[in-house]
Formats: sequence, structure tokens, C-alpha cells
Amino acid sequence: MRVKNGILLVHQKPLKQTHSSSYSREIMIALLVKFLLLGGLWWLFFAGHKQPVDEAIIAGKLFGEQRTFTHSQTPQERHS
Repeated sequence: MRVKNGILLVHQKPLKQTHSSSYSREIMIALLVKFLLLGGLWWLFFAGHKQPVDEAIIAGKLFGEQRTFTHSQTPQERHS
């Protein structure tokens, strides 16, 4: 015991640290909430919108549309 400015100071043992378990619980709850929100966003925007997969559609998206052009005669060429 020390006396400083007339006040008796008592040294106590440090309290047992229980903060680590409460911090880990808070972190686990925060992660759970985040995963639930991310899962909800994925389900809302991506899960229900299935598009048919077709080779022609994929080729068109990757390489651009390949159109076949037919040469049509103009009215002047038809009369010649």
C-alpha cells in the first residue's frame, strides 16, 4: 500500500480478461450477419434469373454476331 497525497492506494490483482471471449462472440455474430446478407443479395439478384445456354448465343457474345449477307439486286440491275 502506498500513500499519495493523503489517499490510500491499494494494489489489486488484474481482473481476469473475459474480453477475448466476448470479442470472439461479437466477431462471429458479425460474420454470420454478413454471410446471411451476402447470401440474400446473391439469391435476390442471381439465383432466379437463369438464361438458356446455347452455342450460337455464346459464340455471338464472344466473337460478335456473324451475319450472313445476301446480295440483292437493285431495281436497275433487274431490268438490265
